[in-house]
Amino acid sequence: MVTNIGVAHAEHNSSQIGIPEKYGFNQLLIPASERCHINPETENLPAAVVACELAASNGDPEAQYLLGHLYYQGVVVDLDLEQAKYWFELSSLQGHSKAQYQLAFMYYRGIGINQDYTQAYIMMKMAAVNGYNEAINVSDEINSKLSQEQRALAFYTLSRIFQMYASQLETEESIPANSPLQ
Repeated sequence: MVTNIGVAHAEHNSSQIGIPEKYGFNQLLIPASERCHINPETENLPAAVVACELAASNGDPEAQYLLGHLYYQGVVVDLDLEQAKYWFELSSLQGHSKAQYQLAFMYYRGIGINQDYTQAYIMMKMAAVNGYNEAINVSDEINSKLSQEQRALAFYTLSRIFQMYASQLETEESIPANSPLQ
């Protein structure tokens, strides 16, 4: 089992850290599916984990989700629910629906964090809005467990999130196409 391998250990050539040769070291061109395709049978598992950590640290939401999933499962790397939550949160903030679902599930079940139905409901609704269909039924299940006060807080929080999103869209639409801000 691979233990917490830091990105700092990635001082190898591209093939040593699991990056396909056709990409060299240009991380921006490498799809996360090629950087983070990791399972217990992966040939150079420590290097593959380092490559996934590198992609996740560079802000790739899919790599962040996959790294969170590795820590959550504890099969390829040591189980570390704090690290799983960290990577799921980063990916979630970029709108990754599976990360939002997984984080919501952790809150719902109290896995590695304090059980919080309100937070679970909010995250599950975000996962549903972002296209993760399984989140729809689970959000209904969580909703049935909310008190009236928790439900009001969740609805208020979601309305604020959607208002900020709508405002952001309006701002983006008002920027002229030839503007340097685009």
